[in-house]
Formats: sequence, C-alpha cells, structure tokens
Amino acid sequence: MKINQIQNQEIRTRLLSEATNYLINNNLINEKDKINYEVGYAYTENDILYAMYKISFKNSISYYFKINNDTLSTISSEEYEKELKDNNDLRTISREESEENRRRREKNNNLLKAKGIAVSDTLLCQYDENKVQLKSIDEVCMRAITALLIIQLSCDVRENDFEKSIHYYLPYMNEYNIYNSLNEKEKRLFNGVHTQQDLVDLDWEYEAYWALCWCLGLIDDISDASTICDCDKAIQLVLDPYHNRKSKMIFKTLSAYETYKDKCHMRSISEILDMEDLYLRYHWAINEKKVNPNANIGNLNEDVVVERRRALEWILSNQEDWDKIQLNA
Repeated sequence: MKINQIQNQEIRTRLLSEATNYLINNNLINEKDKINYEVGYAYTENDILYAMYKISFKNSISYYFKINNDTLSTISSEEYEKELKDNNDLRTISREESEENRRRREKNNNLLKAKGIAVSDTLLCQYDENKVQLKSIDEVCMRAITALLIIQLSCDVRENDFEKSIHYYLPYMNEYNIYNSLNEKEKRLFNGVHTQQDLVDLDWEYEAYWALCWCLGLIDDISDASTICDCDKAIQLVLDPYHNRKSKMIFKTLSAYETYKDKCHMRSISEILDMEDLYLRYHWAINEKKVNPNANIGNLNEDVVVERRRALEWILSNQEDWDKIQLNA
C-alpha cells in the first residue's frame, strides 16, 4: 500500500539534504547558494521511499531528482514533467474531507494568504469534529494553574537560589494543590534537580499557558502569533484569586481554585479546532522556511507558534504530559 508522504517534514528535509549534498559534491552549487525546491510526489511502500522533486537556484537553474527504492538519481526536466503528469494523484492526500474541515482549511489558508504567509494546499485538517473529545474543564484549569505557578518558580529560580524561591511559592502551590498535575519537567524543577535547559523551556511555557487561557475564555484572541503574551495579565489570572481568598475581600466561601474556575467558560470544540488548525498551518510555514528560504512566514514567532500549538494539541489528545506530544507539521 502506498502511503503519501508529501506532507512529512522529516522526509522533505531528507530529500533536500540528499540533493544539496549531491549538488555541492559535484560543484554545481555552493553551500551559500539560496535554493528553492518542489516536491512532485513522495510516498512510502513497504517502508521503502519513492520520491521525485526539483531543486532550483539563481531563479533559472534547476536540477531534477528521483528516489526509487531508496536510491537517488538525477532525471531530465522532460522526465520530471511526464512523471508529474502520470502521478498527479500522489500529490494530494487520499483521505475524505468533511465539509466542516474543508471550511476550516479554506478559512485558515485565506487568513495566511492575507498575512502573506506560505500556504500548503495539500495540508488537511488533523481532526474530525465528531471524532475528537476535549479534556474536561477541570483538567484544563489545573494544567493552566500548574503551568503558571511553575513558570513563576522558574523565573524566580533564575534570580535567586532554589530554596529561597521554593519557600516563596509553596503557599500558592499548597492553596491550589498542584502536585498531582506536575509533568516530568515541572517535577524536576519542583524537586530542585532541573537543568538550565529546563528553565529556558519553562520560560516559554508562558505561551502554552496563554493558549489554555484562550480555551477557557479568559482572553479574547490568540490568532496573532507574532508577539508574546501579556505576562502581567497571565499572572493576575491565577494569583488574584489566591490573594482575594487570603484577604477575604471577595468570594469568601470559595477556594482560590473555585474562584478561578468560576471565571472560566470552555470554548466549543469547533472554536478550538479552528485555532488548532491555524497554528498547524503557522507551524508548517515555519518548517517550510527552514528548507525553502523563499517561503514567507511574515512576522510569525516560532517559539510562540510551537508552544501555543502544544497546548491546543494537548487539549485534543489523550496525552497527560504536553512535552511528550509530537508536533509534526
């Protein structure tokens, strides 16, 4: 059975790498040349790769390649065009598309085009609305609160010693009882066995948390992925209920968690799938830019895109630890 791999970024990267190595080794291009490439088709059959693609540079010079039974060879432009015509059915994904997903795909592609961002006409939506289930509002609320408190601990650890930082944030963690909600990376920080990379990663968790806030109806929009979230507001959404509870100013009969949850209203599956698909397409454009310098990504911030998409995928998945979610695009 042929499995269409034209969207598989790992395979696309392999195709580009093998072709550019061939061209450089044969002194046809140098490492500084900017190139563009077009994949005619790419599929696997019995785990063996077959592909055909074109490499262009300096706007006019093109080379054509074919991988057959995992073996790379060069072909002529005439052979390329003939193969392209004969195998046109391998350029699209042979999967039924629901009317709702067609609407979602076209709407988001039009939004990207309006922003001048590269679009994949063959990239279909990942989820069908009638086959997906969101995590519960309690799961999402606890993940959001846990992430925000761990982010604050991480930021404080950068400035102070661990013991001083953990002592400061323990009352918040106890009030919200986040301990059963920590993922592996967050547990390392809480236990003081974290790495410097963990601190960097947890700093960017702000954006994943921000996407959860949108899913919970606490902020209006996250479709602009060019700038980072409002950190001050992000903090207030979780810490204000704690301080209000302690000062007994309001919500005297509610816990800090109940006060937080009371402000939340989970968005519909359709809304979340719309946003997840938009971020999938943002991520695709960013990956395309890495192998095709001519691809335009506008003002997209890669870290913002990846982290917000991580949270959106987490809500739609059965995975508990969002760091373990594979973000293919």
